[in-house]
Amino acid sequence: MVESDVVVRLGLGERAPGLIEWERRCLSENCSTALSNILRKILNRCHGGLKNGVLTTAVLFLVAFLVTSAVRAGEGGACSVLKDSSGFVDHAKEAGSRLTSRFFKNLREGATGDEIRGHLANENIFAHFVVGKLASVESSCRFESSVDSTYVMNFNFVGTNSVPLNECFLSHCAQLLAGIVRSGPPPEPEFQSVVSSIAAAMEHANAEQSSFLSLGLRRATLEVYRQLYADGTPEKIIVSLDGRDFRNSSYGNFLSWYRRFSDQPAGTPSASDANVGVVSRQHICKVRAAPMIRELNIDRRGWGQRAILLVDQGYSSDGAEGIPNAMLRDLCPPHAVADRKAPNVLPDRLANSISCAREDLGSDRWLVIYSNRQPVANLQEMKAIAASIATALGGETCSDERARIYIANFTGQEAK
Repeated sequence: MVESDVVVRLGLGERAPGLIEWERRCLSENCSTALSNILRKILNRCHGGLKNGVLTTAVLFLVAFLVTSAVRAGEGGACSVLKDSSGFVDHAKEAGSRLTSRFFKNLREGATGDEIRGHLANENIFAHFVVGKLASVESSCRFESSVDSTYVMNFNFVGTNSVPLNECFLSHCAQLLAGIVRSGPPPEPEFQSVVSSIAAAMEHANAEQSSFLSLGLRRATLEVYRQLYADGTPEKIIVSLDGRDFRNSSYGNFLSWYRRFSDQPAGTPSASDANVGVVSRQHICKVRAAPMIRELNIDRRGWGQRAILLVDQGYSSDGAEGIPNAMLRDLCPPHAVADRKAPNVLPDRLANSISCAREDLGSDRWLVIYSNRQPVANLQEMKAIAASIATALGGETCSDERARIYIANFTGQEAK
């Protein structure tokens, strides 16, 4: 993109005036018109320094470079997308707005639970710092960060009103994001601010009582995952992180961790990492001896849910085509439809109160079926739905160890 190339090639320590505006306007206007307007602004701002021969040469070089860039843009579209130049993987086709990075090396095989917990907490701190810094540098590039159990940092675009999201703009944000990632660890004051912010957000989420069933679903599914995954696994640990893991973090330990694990180019997996391909690994679903349905009794409140279903590998990507099974597609349309006719699998009273969420945890993809409004489905109704889904899936499980469908029955008392 224009801004990043100019900063690199001219060696400017700060942005040249007008360049961000030039880049944005070229997304929606004719680039030659935008170029002339922005160059006029640059020259006007620099007018007082044009008597200086060095500045004159720099401005002329900048003008020549921007003209060349505009010609390239005219040949290839409104602006060119620099794919993978930032060290990030763009999942635009699948998620529409997700960038991922493997900046840090993975832990050694056989790492202890405490080592995994500290590693995941530190990666979360760094990712949180990066998106905060990005928003302060470029307010239109607003992302939420997360770290998954395969030690990948995920950056999900959360929207802007000033620039329409497209591949070109996402590439621009990716380059800025990558530059911040490579710039080093946060200073101690920013580190302390980040850990306090993460801890406060997690503690608030745990205490929050929402009247909207959809908002409480994530808390309910986390309780299910804590029962599904074995102690000491990255999956179990990442869903068990809480505010104490961040409030107890020290800056000295964070810096030691950073120096140990960040000695590789952004976006390059560790050569010694045996789990590099785990994200793209395909689960093979077939008829096995493993049970098709299991019930989990969870002695915790369900955040408004009485029972929910989790279907192992219930989806493969976003959109209707991302759910291969026809019955599940009918049950889980990609967009809510008011007053739709109840699918055959649902009783009439639940026609408009059942929704689906797509969640991934490492290489596992769970299709979560839950109540989005009153009346809330009860255990017996969810059991009947699970039985119909099992039949539609042909009795195929996707693992030798676990069922294809889990019925989570919440037996704890809801807080008053």
